[in-house]
Amino acid sequence: MQLSLFNFTQGTWEESKGYLWEDLNHIQVAINQFLGQAFNGTTVKTTALGVGGDQTIVPQYIANTGPADAMQWDAVDLVSGVKNRLQFVHFVQASAASRLLGRGSAAGAGDFQEITVGSGIAFSGTSIIVSTITETQISLSDVTTDNVTSTKHGFAPKSPGDPTQYLNGDVTPTWAFVRDSHLLLTDITTNNVTGGQHGFAPRSPSDATKFLNGAVTPAFAQVKDSDLSTSDVTTNDVSSTKHGFAPKSPADSTQFLNGAATPAYASPFTAWVAVTYNSGDFTASGSMTWTVEAGDVTTFAYQMLGSGSMLISFALTTTTVGGTPSTSLKIKIPNSKTSIHQHTSAALVYSEDGGTTTKNGILTVLASSTTISLIKDFGGSTWANSTNNTICVGQIFLDVS
Repeated sequence: MQLSLFNFTQGTWEESKGYLWEDLNHIQVAINQFLGQAFNGTTVKTTALGVGGDQTIVPQYIANTGPADAMQWDAVDLVSGVKNRLQFVHFVQASAASRLLGRGSAAGAGDFQEITVGSGIAFSGTSIIVSTITETQISLSDVTTDNVTSTKHGFAPKSPGDPTQYLNGDVTPTWAFVRDSHLLLTDITTNNVTGGQHGFAPRSPSDATKFLNGAVTPAFAQVKDSDLSTSDVTTNDVSSTKHGFAPKSPADSTQFLNGAATPAYASPFTAWVAVTYNSGDFTASGSMTWTVEAGDVTTFAYQMLGSGSMLISFALTTTTVGGTPSTSLKIKIPNSKTSIHQHTSAALVYSEDGGTTTKNGILTVLASSTTISLIKDFGGSTWANSTNNTICVGQIFLDVS
């Protein structure tokens, strides 16, 4: 048994008295224990007091051991005998570092046990901290309590299973479609379209005559005729209500593009129309007569170019000229047409001897006239009388009404 009698000689009287009182308590406890062991009686337990008048607990030895200094816990007053006295060094040592004293959840009631910390918790010195949690340690569910909001970090909400939707930055973020109104555009060209990637169209040049081309680095430029790729599609062909492309060529040089409501290639002339024979269509100037029988008409026909132009062609053989010779043989303009302007043509070949000798003459039409005059020359030469020997072949183009 360890006494504090040495302390009795040190300090003030009040302190010495305290030590003496404490040692007397120790002696009393030891005697009671001895007697209790010798006579198998109960041990009287007592309480050690504070020392020095300030109630400071002095870590003193309390006689609570039996033979061979074996601990007798029933001889210790746990309420007051070791209260605020028992030091950590008197505990059974931990089996390893990072251990807690407690009772496992599966052990039920009983003695305290060493408790180890689980994943996510660790010791840092004498403190318990939350360690780094890996994603494999997280168990996720459909609970939305800890989802991200505008006021706290959190988990992303469950995916909608739709790759066209994206998580927005709303107060409560949700998956939604990205609209053009969500885009914040600038003058940065990094993500513009190129020949190697999709992207944004470059900034407009504010010039309506320029269009975005398909170059490696697309740019707005004026469209040239060499840039056009034409096809057999007629959607944008010209019509009477809009400008447009000319229709595809028919590969026929006798046809021309007309001005119809839907323009088309056609021959500008109608088909040749043969004039029905009428002896009254052939006359002469003055008192001269010109007799053309039906058998004498090899060709007498016309073509119309539109409604105002007429091409007349004739070939008359073995005709007869009589009466008083004069300067003009006359042919009526077909289809009851009247010449608008005066016309003259040198496309007349004639013979007065049945074709043995041919000469060139002149065709002339006066304005507002209904007949074509066949003359030999402008000098006033007259036609010679002949019986079935006068041949006239010619062609003239007129504007008519």
